[in-house]
Amino acid sequence: MDWITPLIIIGAFVGAVLAGRFLVRPVLRFVALTGVREAFTALGLAIVFGAALLAQFEGFSPALGAFIGGVLLADSEYRHELESNLEPFKGLLLGLFFISVGMSIAFDILWSEPLRLLALVLGFVGIKIAVLFVLASLFRMHLADRLLVAILLSQAGEFAFVILQFAQNNSAIGADDHAFLAVAIALSMATTPLLLLAFDRLIAPRLDARRKGERPNDPIEHRRIVVLGYGRFGQIVTRMLRSQGFDMTLIDDDPAQIELVRKFGVKVFYGDGSRLDLLHAAGVGQAELVVIAVGGRDRILDIARNLRKHFPSVTVAARAVDRGHAHELMAMGVEIFERETFLSAISLGAKVLTQLGVAPNDAMHMAQAFERHDNELLHDSFAVRHDEDAYIGMVRNSMDLLNEAMSGDTPSAIPVDKPAPKRTE
Repeated sequence: MDWITPLIIIGAFVGAVLAGRFLVRPVLRFVALTGVREAFTALGLAIVFGAALLAQFEGFSPALGAFIGGVLLADSEYRHELESNLEPFKGLLLGLFFISVGMSIAFDILWSEPLRLLALVLGFVGIKIAVLFVLASLFRMHLADRLLVAILLSQAGEFAFVILQFAQNNSAIGADDHAFLAVAIALSMATTPLLLLAFDRLIAPRLDARRKGERPNDPIEHRRIVVLGYGRFGQIVTRMLRSQGFDMTLIDDDPAQIELVRKFGVKVFYGDGSRLDLLHAAGVGQAELVVIAVGGRDRILDIARNLRKHFPSVTVAARAVDRGHAHELMAMGVEIFERETFLSAISLGAKVLTQLGVAPNDAMHMAQAFERHDNELLHDSFAVRHDEDAYIGMVRNSMDLLNEAMSGDTPSAIPVDKPAPKRTE
C-alpha cells in the first residue's frame, strides 16, 4: 500500500485548496461580520488544531495536518488579520518549542564525537550552500544576492526536529542517531549568524563595490503601495495606480465588499487598518506609500496618527472629510490629501454653469480658478484655525476676493447667442 500514501497526501492538499475556497472563506466571512476578534482568533486556532487532529487520526503526522490548516488560512483574504491576531500565540508556542527541543538535546555528544559531528555539520551546510547557489544562479541573480540567499537558507530548519521525532517514534532511526542528528541540526542553525557576519564584513563590501562599477545606472523598481480601504474612494485611486503598472496591497474590513470585488478578480485582504499589528503584518514598514481611503473622520485620523508615529519614513496620502479634517491631517504632517466631495462638487458646478449658458472652456477655467483659490485658502487658514475670529475674517475676505475675480471673468464667459443666467445678489 506504499503507492496509496502519496495519493492520500496529494488528495489532502487538493481537498485543502477546495475547502479553503468553498468552506473556510464563508465561515471566516460570517465570523468577521460579527466583529468579535476573540471568535475570529478562536476559529483560526480551531482550524489548525482540527487539521492536526484529523491528520493524526488518519495515521499521518500532526505537523502535516497543521501545515495543511495553515495553507487553508493563508489562501484566504483574511490572512493579514489572522496573522496579527495569532502573533502572540506564535511567539509563545515557538519559544516553548525551542525550549523543549533545547532541553532534549544531548550536548555531551559535542565532547564524545566532535570530529564526526563537525564533519556532518560542515558537509550539510556546505552541500546546501552549493545547491542553493546553483538554484539562485538559474534566476540570473547577482553574485552577492546568490551568496546571501545560500547563506540565509544553509541551516537545517526547525521543522527538521519534528521530522526526527516522527522518524524515531516510527522506529525509522534509533535513539542514538536521533540525539546525534539533533545536535547537528542545532549547530547548523548556529552557523547562520556567523556566516552572515563573515559575509557582511568580508564578502559583501567587495561584491557591492564591483557591482557599482559594473552597473552604475540600475533601474529604479516600482514602489510598494498599501491601500487601506477599498470602497468607492479607494477603488478609484487603485484603478488609476494599477493602470500605470503599480502593485498594491489592498486591505478592507468589510467582508461583504471583499466578497463582492473578489468576483471581479480583485484580491483584497481583510483587516482593520487602524490596528498597529495589522500594519506591521501588511508590510507597511517596507512600503513607500500608504493610501488611507477608509471612511470616517476619526478612523482616518487614528490611522494617520499610527502611521506618522510608527512609520515616519512612509509617505501618507489620505482621504479628508472636510476643511477642518484636512487641517487636522496637516497638523500630523500628512501633506498629500484630498477632500472627498471637493473635486466632484467643482466638476458639478462647472457642468451647471455650462447648462446655464457658459461656454464649456470658460466653465472649466472658472472651476480651475475656484479650485486653486480654495486650496490657497485651505493652506493660508491653517495657521489661524484655532482663532475663530481670525479664521472667519480670513474666509470672508477670501470669499469677497473670489467673487470679484469670478465676476470679472463672467461677461466674457457667456456666449453671445445665449441669454445670461440670472444672478442673485
